[in-house]
Amino acid sequence: MPEITRLGSGKSVDNTCPDGVTWFDINIADNADHEWLMAWQEISEQTRTALLEPMSFSHYEQVPDGTLLSMRTLRPGEKDDLTDPGDIKLLIGPTAAITLRSGKVAAVDQLRQNLPSNKSLVTGADAW
Repeated sequence: MPEITRLGSGKSVDNTCPDGVTWFDINIADNADHEWLMAWQEISEQTRTALLEPMSFSHYEQVPDGTLLSMRTLRPGEKDDLTDPGDIKLLIGPTAAITLRSGKVAAVDQLRQNLPSNKSLVTGADAW
């Protein structure tokens, strides 16, 4: 099962998301995460297919559940190894943010390390 983090106090500036946003961090290399994504009913089949498509370049597209960004990024390590970039997909919707990756990705690891345990987060940027 993916790591699930609630962001927000239940209020947004324009009142479009009264319950805040939920971040679903899915490591597709983990069989349990993959099975969870395949069974997850809250996203459309078109969105699921777009999330699972192999990535060959960075791009964005509109899918039924929001905006999907695909990016090449660094993996965590002692040195920034540009020969083995990681892939990450980020789906931004009205009530959910989904990161889909295979293995470790430096940006996700850094965000997880900086998530404060005693602070109410409104956006992912609040963790920095």
